[in-house]
Amino acid sequence: MTSAFDSLQEEPQTGLARSDFTLEERVHVRVLSVDSAVSRTGSGDSMGSFTSVYYLEGDEYAAARVFADVNAALLDEVDFSGPNPVRGALSQQLYDLVLHHAGERVREIHPTVVREDRQNGVTWIVDRDHYDTGGRRRYSTTAGAAAKVPPGVSLREIFDEAPVSGEIVLGVLEESGVEGDVRQVLDYYRVSSEFSCTPTTVDGELAVVRRASQSTM
Repeated sequence: MTSAFDSLQEEPQTGLARSDFTLEERVHVRVLSVDSAVSRTGSGDSMGSFTSVYYLEGDEYAAARVFADVNAALLDEVDFSGPNPVRGALSQQLYDLVLHHAGERVREIHPTVVREDRQNGVTWIVDRDHYDTGGRRRYSTTAGAAAKVPPGVSLREIFDEAPVSGEIVLGVLEESGVEGDVRQVLDYYRVSSEFSCTPTTVDGELAVVRRASQSTM
């Protein structure tokens, strides 16, 4: 076993090359790499290129963490609101993980729904299946599988300020400014440990009812 391969068994590494591994080892080695250089926002001056990270198959989470750490200055200059060199170079899985570790999009993943908080103050609540398979349509308020919570709208405040009955219905979310498929927010309330509630229906519509322990006094 080469020393390079041995080091990857401890954690992902920078400063390596494929030639550092035997042919047998290369079968298990992966590289998190973005070839494009980054220019400083507003000036056009080049800030240099991304540092690649070598890792073993299955260690994507740690590889993304190392990549985000060693490339922090470059990632700060990337505009993630549209097409960008990082998105173009990485799979959806690695892109999500890099942005998570960079603090650009912090994710809270549940079996049926995903919460994603962004630096610009927007929160997305997306059906889990749609999140995993939706690709670039993942963040669409018209696809019937995602809700957008604009900056200044608090899911906690909506929950805490529910009527005396404790019922939170679809209309409450819509009136509070939540866009898209607001059913996803109800599902998030249901599965998140931060909110104590029970799923129900009100006049034939989906709803949740806040448990007594979290009712407003």
